[in-house]
Amino acid sequence: MEQTKGRRWFKYSPKFKQQAVDRMIAGECVSVLARELGIGRKFLYAWREAGYGSAGPQPPVRGVKRREPASDSERQAAALKNRISELEGLVGRQAAELDFFAAALRNIEESRPTSDVDSGNESTPRSKPSRKAR
Repeated sequence: MEQTKGRRWFKYSPKFKQQAVDRMIAGECVSVLARELGIGRKFLYAWREAGYGSAGPQPPVRGVKRREPASDSERQAAALKNRISELEGLVGRQAAELDFFAAALRNIEESRPTSDVDSGNESTPRSKPSRKAR
């Protein structure tokens, strides 16, 4: 790296750029790699598109591509992991519901008067039904 004429920009050698892009293409985390090299992530992407990697220019990656499982056992393992995640979410939701209903029941029981406490409201006898006028 060299600094030129008092400016704050650095010029990286083509070999440095190639090694950085090769590591990026190999699958290293771009953020970690950029931090390790002391450069911005945008430089790695620009260098890759400019063709500094061993494989030549690479098109920009628009989304994360997931690798498809190669064998039946890998597919089954992936399906089981998905099922475990679903069940863990269900258990979490049920635990939250139980906590909610337990708190609601405690509130109801606390507000309910007990039988040994006199509320002061005594029942009164029913009045006699009045006769209809004819």
